[in-house]
Amino acid sequence: MQAKDIVPEPESTTKLFDQILHQYPQWSREITLASGEALIAYRPESVVAQISPRAIMWLHGDADERVSMEESLSMYKKAEEPKKLVILPGLGHSDIIAGPGLEQSLPHIKEWFAEHLWRLEPIDLRLVKKIGTAAHWSSIRKSQSQRETHGRFS
Repeated sequence: MQAKDIVPEPESTTKLFDQILHQYPQWSREITLASGEALIAYRPESVVAQISPRAIMWLHGDADERVSMEESLSMYKKAEEPKKLVILPGLGHSDIIAGPGLEQSLPHIKEWFAEHLWRLEPIDLRLVKKIGTAAHWSSIRKSQSQRETHGRFS
């Protein structure tokens, strides 16, 4: 079974994956039943507020066939600062990371990285035990706050 059998994908995404799989034939789009169930249950809105104080940016094409504009707006509203939502005209879901769409999104990505990610310290990998869970984000947030309190950021 493939992810696209569970969650339909636009033609542009299928074409992008076909190109990737042609270049890397050892890869597969096959997924396990457990991964399929996790994909269906995936609800990023339930944890987005816990990502702060780390910077988060959404790039959303206004022609996105997979993720609705309402979902991106809802996530943006629930997130804490620093945050940014960029609406890219004429781009579909996969167009943002390839071809002419990448040329449109890359300046936003570079600016965001320069503004927010230059000052980050490495995350203590011992904390990364429950990826994607609230406990994971909470522990990283606590660790980050302790570092900031002790003046390790300027």
